[in-house]
Amino acid sequence: MTGERGEFEMAVTYVWAIPGQDLVAVGIAEPGLVRSGDQVVVIHGHECVGATCGFVERLGMIPGGGLDPLTVGLRLPGLSEGQVVAGDIIKRDAAAGTP
Repeated sequence: MTGERGEFEMAVTYVWAIPGQDLVAVGIAEPGLVRSGDQVVVIHGHECVGATCGFVERLGMIPGGGLDPLTVGLRLPGLSEGQVVAGDIIKRDAAAGTP
């Protein structure tokens, strides 16, 4: 969800848990496309953890008003604290066949 087609990649800057629900990872996205329901891969150190993107939301504001298209939040159902941390990379799983 950054407005351009391409391989979505996001550097995680912050993670929080919604009590009793899911994790939300926030970060800076490179131009690319990710949608709710897409398969993503979290690159966590030397491990790769798969997840389904629960929702995508642009979060940032830029000076003078408007949204910063690069600051994105992803809800990651099924992942627990510690599986995603600041510094991790999240990519859309191109192998999953999402157009």
